[in-house]
Amino acid sequence: MAKILICDPLQRKALDIMGKRHQVIDMPRITRDELLEQVGDVDALVVRARTSVDSEVISKGKNLKVIARAGVGTDNIDVDAATQRGVLVANSPDPSINAVAEHTFTLLLGVCRHVVRAHETLKAGELGKGDLVGTEIGGKTLGIVGLGRIGTRVAMIAKGFGLNAIAADPYASPAYAEKYGAELVTLDELLARSDFITLHVPLTGSTRHLIGKEQLALMKPTAILINTARSEVLDSDALLEALKAKRILGAGLDVFEEGRAAELARYSNVLMTPHIGASTKEAQSQIAELIATEVVDALEGRPTRNPVNMPYVDRKTLEILQPYLHLTGKMVRVISRFIVGNPGLISVSLLGEAGDIEHPDFLLRNVVLGILSPFHEVNIVNAMAAAERMGMKTEISRGTGRDSYLSSIEIGVRTPEDFHAIKGALVDSDKPRIVGLLGYELEFVPEGHILITQHMDVPGMVGMVGTKLGSAGVNIATMQLARKKIGGQAMMIIQTDKEVRGDLVQDIGKIKGVSRVEALSL
Repeated sequence: MAKILICDPLQRKALDIMGKRHQVIDMPRITRDELLEQVGDVDALVVRARTSVDSEVISKGKNLKVIARAGVGTDNIDVDAATQRGVLVANSPDPSINAVAEHTFTLLLGVCRHVVRAHETLKAGELGKGDLVGTEIGGKTLGIVGLGRIGTRVAMIAKGFGLNAIAADPYASPAYAEKYGAELVTLDELLARSDFITLHVPLTGSTRHLIGKEQLALMKPTAILINTARSEVLDSDALLEALKAKRILGAGLDVFEEGRAAELARYSNVLMTPHIGASTKEAQSQIAELIATEVVDALEGRPTRNPVNMPYVDRKTLEILQPYLHLTGKMVRVISRFIVGNPGLISVSLLGEAGDIEHPDFLLRNVVLGILSPFHEVNIVNAMAAAERMGMKTEISRGTGRDSYLSSIEIGVRTPEDFHAIKGALVDSDKPRIVGLLGYELEFVPEGHILITQHMDVPGMVGMVGTKLGSAGVNIATMQLARKKIGGQAMMIIQTDKEVRGDLVQDIGKIKGVSRVEALSL
């Protein structure tokens, strides 16, 4: 009999499912100190969004086998730490899809028809309705940012309202968008064309402040913005500024920075709800029952439907795979900067000793995960299904010829516009290097702060870039230079002692002959 610690409120039916064959310790308001004390001898933790399960908690869970999140996100769980300890992380995302999609339209209609203000007017005994003239949504354009599971459900519901749906998603294909009744466009085009805009992306480095001052400036002055995703996807300062200047008509927010709630609430054209998108009886009941079943299945050795972290492989195989997973993760972060257009094909080629590893599909999954995760709620388990759903093809091959490196990997991404390739190698068995990028032969360690330039192969280019960096107080650690032919395009990889910030990147990009500049930290 396993011990299951319940850290947040959960429906009685879920407790009964787990309690049939296991001991359930129900502490729905557990404090952090209590959690650190209790976790030592429990086999499973069940949490919602409130309880944080960080590396300290995981390290104290000597018997811990499962961490289950009743809901879609895992922001409050250190998934990497759990994976390192061999602890399965599972969640229950599907039941909340319809609830959140419906709430999107609740907010949209509420803002369009001044529902809250009308109600408050009547409560105050006022019967006038002259300033409560609303906006119809039928025949208008709805812009959906993110075509994941919730975004596609929103697109399907939009048909019933007679809305014309357009969508922005850098990893969806036009055919995939069309399948759900949406036209695929760029984010800028979506912002400019849409009467209503709704956000359905996870919080990642790429989506933080995805909608900021520049994006709000592209929107129609009659536009309404809806956010049921994550508060940080929308820049609160920029939104408040846009509302004050009346650059947009209004907003419906299920998520927002708590510290800015009072400021936002002052605007009568802003409708706010306290993150209740998934809070329906049906969704909460299904979420609880599903996560209870997941916990029992995991504890009793059966496969789970929604594992978040890496599927099980034996420890020896995982140790062999680890440096390759580390290398491909770095490679994807570099090549992603150059991908323009929707990926139609993602390929991985294993050369040399890499061709002999077991479970090479893990590497392909890791690559697909790295490409999709900046804009989609995916993990190493469901990444392949997500890619297939969006019309992407994937392939992996083992090289048979000789290679310059003992063990190397090539990643290719084909889009309608181009084919992007990167090659990485393990030098001296486990030291990762990137040894080729976009057809340029060069070698550098994918660590720290890196500046990549594409420019004309002309005298003085290295000096001009170096001068810009030096004037900004950025010291160069290493530099690699490669060209395909004399006088043609060249590439420079510069590793610096500190981050090259956006204004300096733009300044370097203005140098005559420089066609592209990318700065990243690995």
